[in-house]
Amino acid sequence: DPNNALTTLILGGKTQIDRALEADPTFVSVWLGGNDLLQPAYTGLLTPVPGVSRGLTSAAAFTAAYDNIATALETGAPDARGILIGVPNFPAVGLLFPAAALANPAFLGGLSQAAGGGIVVSPNCTGSTSRISILIVQQMRAGTHSREISCEKTPVPTNPLFGDIWVLDSQEQTDMTARVLAYNAHVQTKATQLDFAYLNPNPAIDNLKTTGCLRDVPDLTSTTAPFGACVSLDGIHPSTSGQVAFANLIIGAINTKYPEAALPAVP
Repeated sequence: DPNNALTTLILGGKTQIDRALEADPTFVSVWLGGNDLLQPAYTGLLTPVPGVSRGLTSAAAFTAAYDNIATALETGAPDARGILIGVPNFPAVGLLFPAAALANPAFLGGLSQAAGGGIVVSPNCTGSTSRISILIVQQMRAGTHSREISCEKTPVPTNPLFGDIWVLDSQEQTDMTARVLAYNAHVQTKATQLDFAYLNPNPAIDNLKTTGCLRDVPDLTSTTAPFGACVSLDGIHPSTSGQVAFANLIIGAINTKYPEAALPAVP
C-alpha cells in the first residue's frame, strides 16, 4: 500500500527500491517477508479475517513482488553487490508458546493472573503440539475472549473462531513452514541470479531457541526479558543482543561471499 507514513513522510511518496536506486548503491541488503507471516502466526489465522489477520501471503504474490525487486536491482544497479536474507519461520515469534506449557501450574497461574481471573484449559490441549499466542490473555482481560483455551478448532455460537484464533495448530504450523520454504527457495534463486550472498536465518533462530536466548516458554516472572535475552519486551523484535547476533550472522555471510571485504564482527 503506497498510502502510508513510511512512503509519504520518509520516502517522499516513492518506494524503498526507488529510493535505494537513487542512492546509486554499491551494496544492497534486502530482508523482507517477516510481516507476511507475523500476523497470521500470532493470531493463528492463516486465511484473511478482516480487522484481525491479513492472512498468509501466497507464494505466487511473494514471488511476484520479489521478482520486481530483483529486476529493479538488476537493471538499476547492475554493478552493486549485496545480500538477500530469507524469511524467518514462526518459531522466531516469541509470543507463541507450546500448549504443553499449560500443564505447568506456575505458568498457567501466571497467565490466569494476567487475564484477570482463572483460565480453563480444554482437555484437547493434553498432548497437543499447538502453539498458543500469549496475546489471548489481553483478549480475555478485555472480555473479547472467554477464559478458556482450546488447542483445537472448536467453534461455538458465540465464537466461531474458538480454538482457531490465537492458536497455531500442527497443520497450520506445517502449512506455514512449507510456505516459508517456498519463499526462501525463491529468495535463494534470486540471490544466485544477482550473484548476491544469501542467508537463511532459521538455523540461527533454532540455535537461539536451543541456548535459551529466545525462550520457548515465556518467563512470566521476568520484567526485563520474559521472552529471552535476544528478544525485546514485545515478543517480536530482537533486543540489542539479538540485533548483534543477527548482525554478525549477516557479516559472516557477506564475508563468505566477498572475502575481500573482511568486515569486522560487531562486539
